[in-house]
Amino acid sequence: MFPVLLPLIGGLVCFPVVLEAPDSGDRGHALADTAHLAADHVPEDPGAGAAVLAGAASVVLLVATIVAVLWLSARIYAWAS
Repeated sequence: MFPVLLPLIGGLVCFPVVLEAPDSGDRGHALADTAHLAADHVPEDPGAGAAVLAGAASVVLLVATIVAVLWLSARIYAWAS
């Protein structure tokens, strides 16, 4: 599981480096060559509406995923027993 999370951890580690100097394009573009490390593509100010919308969409996606996994596990359990 660690190799899967390594690009995401690397992106989080490199994120502050790019945010400190957003005008120096070399670091940001070098990190953007890897899709998971694309920290220079962060919008400067998304606004409160976008943050609320993203939070609401995240909660809806979380609930839908829980329902789907429960439904699938119930189907597997019913089939196996």
